Formats: sequence, C-alpha cells, structure tokens
Amino acid sequence: MLIVPYSLLIVLLRDLCRHLLQALQQHDPQRYETSLAQFEQAALFGAKGEKLTAALTRLERALRLQQVVNQALRLHAHLDQSLRQAPFLPGEAEAELRLWLAVIAKVITDETSLEPDPDRPGYFIVTERPHDKKGQYRHACANDLDASYRDHGRGQPPQTGMSIALVPNSARAVASGPPLNNWRSTPRCPTAACPTANLTPIAMSLSATTGL
Repeated sequence: MLIVPYSLLIVLLRDLCRHLLQALQQHDPQRYETSLAQFEQAALFGAKGEKLTAALTRLERALRLQQVVNQALRLHAHLDQSLRQAPFLPGEAEAELRLWLAVIAKVITDETSLEPDPDRPGYFIVTERPHDKKGQYRHACANDLDASYRDHGRGQPPQTGMSIALVPNSARAVASGPPLNNWRSTPRCPTAACPTANLTPIAMSLSATTGL
C-alpha cells in the first residue's frame, strides 16, 4: 500500500516536462530552442536554491502547484500547435513527443481542476481535485508510464498499479492498467491508426477546461 504525498504531483509534472523537452531536443533542436522561450523555466523546474517541495507548507505547495501547472500548460499548448506545422517530424519521433504531451494532459486533467484567473489573462487558478474526483489509472512515475494509481473505492487510499509476482528464484513487477510504452513505435501522429488517438477525450477535456 502506498499513500502518495500531495507534493509528488509537482515533482511528477516537472519530471514529465523534462522528459518531453529531452525528447524534443534529441529530435528537433531548433524547435526545442524555440519552445524554451514559451514558458518560465524557473517557475516550471525551480530556481537555484529553491526550497524542497516536500518541505513546503500547504500554502507554499498550493502556490508552487499554480506555477508548475500553468507553465506546463504553456509548454503543452505551444508544442502541440508547433507539431501541427511544418517542418513535420518523422512519424516515430512525433509519436514519442505526442505521448509525453498526452501524459502531461492526463496528469493535469486527472489531478487538478482549472478555472481562468480573472487577474491574469491566459493563466488559471489550479486546485487539486478531491480524491474521489480524480481520474482512473493516474500516472505515478515519469520513468515508467505503465505505473499508475488505482482507486479502490470510497474511503480506500490510492494504490499503485503495480504488483510483485513471485516465481521460483526471481521476482518481477507487473503493471496494471493500459500499457503505454509500446506506443513509441507508432506511425506519425495524429492519425486514426495511432494509439495516442485513444487519448483524444483527455486532450478534449483539457482543451475545454483551459481553452487551449
């Protein structure tokens, strides 16, 4: 059983955005440099000497979550639109980038609710969802996209979608939930045949909420 600290949501989003940018730098250095100018890096990834997320007070965590989610949305919106325009990337490269974009969208949609900030056009007031309002198969780790948190019913703490299967002389981890890692070898997105099309409702939900 694993109860997830609230602060790990911030860490998860930062890690996912790092993975996205690392993949973008590898596949398209010029688009990578352009993308860096579209969001505040210190707000998304933290400034030098920043207080550890786990050590923040509740109010400090809420403020940091506001910053991280808003900057992640700015990066997401820019790159999503950029990939729709020439020069187009090879299919496998774009599929990998769109996978990271879809996971970031799912985490934000599953974990938070967004309301337009009346004092800051283009920004949102971010609130973590109550446990019973969070999404299914919530992502738990940026390094293993198959790992998820499952809702086991009212009053039950979240558990990881990972079990340990013991067999003679070995132990292996078995992830539950829809597998994601095999999506990286798919044709250029977006296409009807691309498995990331299964995430269209998530993208639509995020778009409808944020207006992006």
